[in-house]
Amino acid sequence: RGEYASSARQFTELSARLHVLGIRPSTQAIWADSVDALVAAGEIGPAEAALAALDASAREPVTVALAHRCRGLVAASRSDSGRAVS
Repeated sequence: RGEYASSARQFTELSARLHVLGIRPSTQAIWADSVDALVAAGEIGPAEAALAALDASAREPVTVALAHRCRGLVAASRSDSGRAVS
């Protein structure tokens, strides 16, 4: 399965540091990468929390697209094929 748990931990730590610095999700893919790693590691609850942060800041088209992709990943991880592909 690769090093998903390690990646998830590192992305979570980096996201927290950026949050403390006042850097919010925008066109940087770090938050989307964090959701990817968390889903791959099976940490769906934390992935949903990271997705919520991404959703809350999704204003630019790139960020909106990243949030939609992440929403699909989370839905697929919950076997919700209807939401995963919409």
